[in-house]
Amino acid sequence: MLTAGPDPAAERLPVMVFVHGESYEWNSGNHYDGSALAGYDGVVVVTLNYRLGILGFLNANPAPQLKARVANYGLMDQIAALHWVQQNIAAFGGDPSNVTLMGHGTGAACINFLMTSPTVMPGLFHRAILLSGSSLSSWALVEEPVDLALRLARQVGCPAPLDVRRDHEQVVDCLRLAPLRDLLRADVAAPAYLSAFGPSVDGVVVRHDSSPAALLAGRSYDLLFGVVSAEALWRFSARDLQAGFEGARRDRILRTYVRNAYSYHLSEIFFAVANEYTDWERTALHPANTRDATVAALGDAEVVAPLVRTGELHSRRLGPGPQARSFFCVFDYQSRDSDYPQRMGTAHGEELPYVFGAPLAAGLGNSPRNYTRLEAGLSEAVMLYFSNFARTGNPNSPSRQEAVSPLSKERNRFRSIVWEEYDNVHQKYLEISLKPRVKSHYRAHQLSVWLRLVPELHRAGMEDALARHNLLRDSHQPPGAGATPAPAATCAPAPPQSTRLLQRANRTAGARPSPRGAYPAALALTIAIGCSLLVLNVLIFAGVYYRRARPPPPQPPPPGPDNNHLLANNLAGICKPRRRAPHEVVKPSNLAALKNGAATLPLAARHPPSSPGSVSLPPPRAAMDEMRA
Repeated sequence: MLTAGPDPAAERLPVMVFVHGESYEWNSGNHYDGSALAGYDGVVVVTLNYRLGILGFLNANPAPQLKARVANYGLMDQIAALHWVQQNIAAFGGDPSNVTLMGHGTGAACINFLMTSPTVMPGLFHRAILLSGSSLSSWALVEEPVDLALRLARQVGCPAPLDVRRDHEQVVDCLRLAPLRDLLRADVAAPAYLSAFGPSVDGVVVRHDSSPAALLAGRSYDLLFGVVSAEALWRFSARDLQAGFEGARRDRILRTYVRNAYSYHLSEIFFAVANEYTDWERTALHPANTRDATVAALGDAEVVAPLVRTGELHSRRLGPGPQARSFFCVFDYQSRDSDYPQRMGTAHGEELPYVFGAPLAAGLGNSPRNYTRLEAGLSEAVMLYFSNFARTGNPNSPSRQEAVSPLSKERNRFRSIVWEEYDNVHQKYLEISLKPRVKSHYRAHQLSVWLRLVPELHRAGMEDALARHNLLRDSHQPPGAGATPAPAATCAPAPPQSTRLLQRANRTAGARPSPRGAYPAALALTIAIGCSLLVLNVLIFAGVYYRRARPPPPQPPPPGPDNNHLLANNLAGICKPRRRAPHEVVKPSNLAALKNGAATLPLAARHPPSSPGSVSLPPPRAAMDEMRA
């Protein structure tokens, strides 16, 4: 469908080509009415349809890097539509030298593939608007299209080839002869959070070296990319949104995503993600808080982080000269008449009515809602930004200063806002809401987990680690058990990558020794040394403790005149019975022993010895004289 501006003969108008999203297997561009967007600021809006599902993305070529064959017919349809625009848009008042591609969801991912495709001629389009989609998302590219093609062939009765690499054309020929009804009835489901039939590497439209660094080739286009605040809200049921859920269900959801989206070190990735999206300041998490954290985790993983990574690669400065510009926005307004509970954030696709001007036209196409005056002003500001970008590559460029509707005064709050370019240092973005503002570093800490930590965990030791180490085990399973799928609502079978990884490890187990073969001896030596050190420490501690507990040896009193005088007085008091006090009693046995000189004299009680026992000293001469008298 094509919608022109108010006066196509007056000037060549910028062209905006919209590529619909929602899914690689269903939807249509007919639902999107571009008349309000075209009439508001003088642009030509084009919507298109392209082949979807099996008819648009079936790929049975197991070696596209060796023998390239077209398989992405859906992308080829989009390229053909762009060629038609170049040849015919001037008849509708459009400017073929000023074409902007705008896509949402899977449509944005398709545009991202076209930005780096070698089949797209220079000048076919000039700018790109990516909304909630990127070619770096886990669902954007089908990693194993041949496995899905063989499953489809078996279900429609095609014979399985003996050698897929040699006989894959026989599979394609058989599928071409199969009735369309049988193809559409075949149950070929993809793992959760992935796509069954979508763009894949065919060597023609999508190159086999489609690494993130290859996205730098698309830097010749000005880029505007945006997300909403709750991208994954649509994945949850009404019951989950109303009541929330506990941590066990959150873990099952995150395990399912990690298991299907990654191949290596799955446990480490899962625990890193679960730790980041857990509020450790709360002793007990409310089910609503757990739900919100899970929505944020899935939205960041599937949409936000890949799209921000695309923007980072696109805005990278690689030398002098003019550079393509990048602008980032976050739509953070939830309509009053929304399908989702209030205060949960903006759902995926909820910004599209404002982009197409539905509030200004009292509902358009698939958006027949009642909008407020403030929402109409918000839609007017969004259309002004997007049309300015389509015209000049800068959303801030003034286009129309006069009001075109009684509601235009509501957009005045955007006049003082300067939407700054996005760069890797400041990371500025525009928050589009009833109170717009320019911010920086959107969800910086959470996105650093997906853009920095998780890639490092997934990359480290890919080939050296054992295959069993990379499998994700549920928390309730015993060690060594395989991964159990989560309930059907949130899980699907493990991806083929993990299965082939384990089989490859089993085949090569006898070919080369395991790098862990020398570990037992080193471990035993380490344990022996540790035990020896432990015993030595215990003995040293016991010796020190025993030395401190033993009493000190007796010390004799130091010699001196004072001590000799005390001893003499004590002996004199004991050995002179005639001078004892009236109450003192001397036993006869003790007196006899004293007279015979065989007794040991104890020290007086008022002068205690330094240690227990007796003292044997020769009596002084004065005491001996008194005893003889």
